[in-house]
Amino acid sequence: IQASLLVTTGNPAFEEDIEAWMYGPVVPEVYDNFKKDKDYYNQFETNQLDSNIQEIVVNITKNLGKINPYSLVNATHGYDTWKEAWDRGGWNTIISQDKIKNYHLDRLKNKGSYF
Repeated sequence: IQASLLVTTGNPAFEEDIEAWMYGPVVPEVYDNFKKDKDYYNQFETNQLDSNIQEIVVNITKNLGKINPYSLVNATHGYDTWKEAWDRGGWNTIISQDKIKNYHLDRLKNKGSYF
């Protein structure tokens, strides 16, 4: 969601940091909310969001929500942003919005898709 908004609008979807964790990039606040209540985000109304963000959230959760979690782990471990942060500092190393944006813009330019 963050990468999509950064690529399509140049603006972040949210301000919270994304960190490199063992199984991929994580927003700690999201992880904590989900850990406390697995239905936390099922109760979230996307109509509270800006229409651009709402469309991206719905599309991404609809499409990526069906993918095996370990396939997502493998995919994100292939992203230079995660690898660089993990190699630089390991667990909890922040992956900057600029690095996310530039990496996915480069993927779009070179591969025709930013994922």
